[in-house]
Amino acid sequence: MDILVVDDDTILLELITQLFELHGLSCETAKDGFEALEKIKQHFYSIVISDIRMPKLTGTELLQEIRNLQSASEHKTKVILMTAYSTAEIQEKSMTLGADEFIIKPFDIKDFMDKFYQVAGNNPNH
Repeated sequence: MDILVVDDDTILLELITQLFELHGLSCETAKDGFEALEKIKQHFYSIVISDIRMPKLTGTELLQEIRNLQSASEHKTKVILMTAYSTAEIQEKSMTLGADEFIIKPFDIKDFMDKFYQVAGNNPNH
């Protein structure tokens, strides 16, 4: 399973990378939506986990770009959006645009991994 984590917070990127390593998974990272989009154009990722509020290209804009790129493909990247600035409107917009899950930061590590495995479709804890 190929995973891409996108956030302008480099400390959080490192934390999530280490968290995945503890679970026997690996991921690639991108520091903004443009870097992520370039990686996505070059490689298929099973799951993209992206912050919403980033400079240049937001997580919701990245989600729209992913959905547009894959509109004719039978292989769809699952997208989990995260934000520290959650409102019901942001969550609803994210899901309407095609997000598979929504995580509010700061997050509980167990909840994060549970949501990740639910989206991935293979939770080793259940």
